[in-house]
Amino acid sequence: WSMLSRVSLKKFLEICPKSLIKSHAKMDRRLELVNGSSILYGSSDRPYTLEGVSIAWFWADEVRFFAREAYDVLLARLRAPKARRLGGILTSTPAMSWLFDEFHNQIPDRGLITASTRENRHLPSSYITDLEASYSDSLFASYVDGQFVQVGGAVFPQFNLKTHVQDLPVVAGLPVHMGIDFGYRKPAVVFFQHFPACAEHQAEDCIHVVDEMHIDNISTVQLSKKILHHYHMKSWIKGLAYVDPAGKAKSVTVGWSDVDILTGDGFSVEYTTDPMDRNIPHGIELIRSKLKNVRGQTSLFFDSALEAQTRGIIRALKMSEYPKIKRNGEVSDTPTKDGKIDHARDALRYALINVLIRQEAKTW
Repeated sequence: WSMLSRVSLKKFLEICPKSLIKSHAKMDRRLELVNGSSILYGSSDRPYTLEGVSIAWFWADEVRFFAREAYDVLLARLRAPKARRLGGILTSTPAMSWLFDEFHNQIPDRGLITASTRENRHLPSSYITDLEASYSDSLFASYVDGQFVQVGGAVFPQFNLKTHVQDLPVVAGLPVHMGIDFGYRKPAVVFFQHFPACAEHQAEDCIHVVDEMHIDNISTVQLSKKILHHYHMKSWIKGLAYVDPAGKAKSVTVGWSDVDILTGDGFSVEYTTDPMDRNIPHGIELIRSKLKNVRGQTSLFFDSALEAQTRGIIRALKMSEYPKIKRNGEVSDTPTKDGKIDHARDALRYALINVLIRQEAKTW
């Protein structure tokens, strides 16, 4: 509300010719124009101020601070019967929130215009230089270049859509492996190919994540059958299934384990029980090293079709963050588990850990 009253409304009233305004009813937050039109204003932190009207268009500023509820209310109000074109404009520094879901992917009737602060000719010549010296890479990318990045507490700051997301056709004749995170509610499967020496990217032990599967509320028996069908439809060669070692535990109800189910359907399953390899921070660091190692080399890539997944691996890499502070005042080294994106992240972690173990074993 303070941003609206101090900046947006004040600037609008300066720009709008006084001759167009018939009256200003501040109590009703309404401007009446001489042609019979009305301009309403409200605040996202008071969503009720946006209710109960039919509008032809809206402009919402600094929507990174908006609750999704406020945006949903505005969309529902776009229903003025005589409007020639219903629409809304949102302006903001980008944020990894509902904004990313709504505008980053290709949703019909949604458009995204990225405007860099570099394009502002009226800023002092030293402005951008000063920000470069003061901001981190991710903060600069967000505030200056208008890119969707995780600004605070990002787990994978190395991840970059332009670098890591490409068109990756499955190479015929080579197996497609899996990383699987079990669970009835939200299991996750990532499919990938492993290239010990990748000519395309000039990298060793290069991983191409080519597909993924996310099905809610499904048993491992059903999931395994879905995976089998997926391999058949894609005409893929079955590779190894790298899984959480907890999947070897037998169910007290039915007497078999998740690993037993996959093995029974013809999959070769591998996992590690080594405490160090199973350590989550160790696995997260492994993912980071594949995204970009100390020599600046990248050996982990994702197919561009995976960007559309709402709880897929690309979203997990972009949005994974650390909890700000633990109860004892120390910063956690384990990423936040939100029950959505963490499953894809875990599936990738199981895959990379076990691939690396196999390569180390060959070396020895």
